[in-house]
Amino acid sequence: MTTMQMFTLVAGLCLFLYGINQVTRNLQKLAGASLRHLVAKLTRTRLRGFVMGIFTAFGLQSSGAAILMLIAFANAGLISLERSIPIILGAGIGSTLTVQLLAFKIYKISSIIIVAGYVMMFLLKSRTWHYTGRVIFSFGLVFLGMAVLRDGIAPIQNNPAISAMVGFFESAPFWVAVLGFALATLFQSSTAVLGLFLTLAFAGIVDLHISLPVVIGANVGSCMIGVIGAIGGKAEAKRIVWTQLLMKTFVAIILFALLPYYQQFVQWIGGSVPRQIANAHTMFDILVAILFYPFAGKVAPFIERLFPAPPEKPESQPRYLDRSALENPLVAMGQATREIMRMGEIVQGMLADWGKVFFSNDPELLRQLIARDDIVDNLQEAITDFLTQINMDELDEDTASLSVALLHITFEL
Repeated sequence: MTTMQMFTLVAGLCLFLYGINQVTRNLQKLAGASLRHLVAKLTRTRLRGFVMGIFTAFGLQSSGAAILMLIAFANAGLISLERSIPIILGAGIGSTLTVQLLAFKIYKISSIIIVAGYVMMFLLKSRTWHYTGRVIFSFGLVFLGMAVLRDGIAPIQNNPAISAMVGFFESAPFWVAVLGFALATLFQSSTAVLGLFLTLAFAGIVDLHISLPVVIGANVGSCMIGVIGAIGGKAEAKRIVWTQLLMKTFVAIILFALLPYYQQFVQWIGGSVPRQIANAHTMFDILVAILFYPFAGKVAPFIERLFPAPPEKPESQPRYLDRSALENPLVAMGQATREIMRMGEIVQGMLADWGKVFFSNDPELLRQLIARDDIVDNLQEAITDFLTQINMDELDEDTASLSVALLHITFEL
């Protein structure tokens, strides 16, 4: 491999990973607020939650982003584990639709997609159309990255080192699954990993036999973004990520044990090798849903017993504020609203007790009132600090006004 070939491969990989990242970021800005409102409202039944999970993960191009949204809701006390499970199952399926899209040979028209996205970004003034253009442009970068990778791989296709590596992969499916897990954890996306293997499949370097363990490992590895996001969060948030991890690990063990039958079934459905890889990915998450959707009501109590809730924080400390939610301004403001309501309840109790102190002159009750006043001061400081850290540049006018209103309410209390 020459130095230029190596740089071509690295450049293609960088374009591909950057494009995946930008697609997710721009879709969050385009549809994130609407999806967060819908998730909060339309998850009261199991079926609605499942369908919402599919749309949320596809809309954000990431099951990890959907799980992080659920973590933020759970930390704010807005959603229970039982209501979260159908969303988790739907999000797994929704995230596979991107890989289905990548399995088409759209990389051949990547330049057209990039130009179309660029024109929309700079000629259309509407915020919605601007971010739609950004999404299209980012998808163009993803497909361009795939094209560059494929062109960079072509000259080294028959390299002895590549042949030796492929031979090792064929004989060591367990280590290939570990590789898929590690890459998905590193990239924080199973889509990125499977997109790379789709590119290798387009180039004729890997087949379905090698790719299936990657599908299994990447599906489990994609859960790690949620595990990391739940660090320092509430018990309910940790239960959500562990539920996802345990469900996917259970199915991964089953499919790995039945790997030859898994491969035969995928091949029986048919299609090119890249399409078979995408289908295998979708089948994995469909199987997770089939096995666990009917038992969502049973899974939740089991997980709650495995991960019991810790003692509540002292009254003087914030109970609903989670700094990881600052990346999702609407969720962060929902948390602040819950904390302000709790502070308001404390103030309401103080007002009721002031009358008793005035007429009874009870020194013990007076000390309790002074202590609660200190608690309110601490909460006001914490809420104010939390609200001022929300990135106002990402908010529309109405949401920014709501943030300012919450600050005023905090000061008045």
